[in-house]
Amino acid sequence: MSPAASEVQSEVEVEISVDKEVLVGHNFTVVVKVTNKTRKSHDYRVRIRGRAMLYTGITGQVVKSSSANITVRGSQSGEVSLTVNAADYLKLLEGGNFIHFVAMVNADNDVSAVETHNLRLKTPDISISLPPEGLKLYQPASLEVSFRNPLSKTLYNGRFELRGETYVQPATVTLPPVPPRSLATGVLTTIPVKKGSVELVVRFSSNQLSDILGDVEVDIAGP
Repeated sequence: MSPAASEVQSEVEVEISVDKEVLVGHNFTVVVKVTNKTRKSHDYRVRIRGRAMLYTGITGQVVKSSSANITVRGSQSGEVSLTVNAADYLKLLEGGNFIHFVAMVNADNDVSAVETHNLRLKTPDISISLPPEGLKLYQPASLEVSFRNPLSKTLYNGRFELRGETYVQPATVTLPPVPPRSLATGVLTTIPVKKGSVELVVRFSSNQLSDILGDVEVDIAGP
């Protein structure tokens, strides 16, 4: 590390914090903490920007950005916050429900610092209820599935899809509109075509919300 880089780190420290768990569809606040590690008071320009991000790390469109000026006394800290509303990110999220935040800080003494933070929004789990008799080879089986809509808006064109590798026939059920904060329910009927243990995966998608998953391990019994 060069002497110049060491000097920058010794003069200012930047931290980004977000609520530990943020449920998709809810608002949240990003806080940038700037610590002045010198003995003198300094003015700082703080810029915060969040971008939708794929699970591969590739960033997409800007979700929200903001900037502010703060003055921090020597050996003290100051904070700048950014409130992100659900409407800011819901239409922009890519696979994985990640948002990548960058905080850039510039001081009046030409010292600058950058900090990053990746937030993964939590999604509700799909509940899966198996028939009491379990799953039997070549016998139709109905699975009851549900989850609560976390959004403050109605879900349209919703559908549950069931997959189980080559052990069961795929199944799909479409849903009527699901009101805000209400329970989305459906029944998926499938026919097991192979004996053995398998993980059944149920996925929900709609115009407003997608990539909601649930899974269950089952044993398919034969005759």
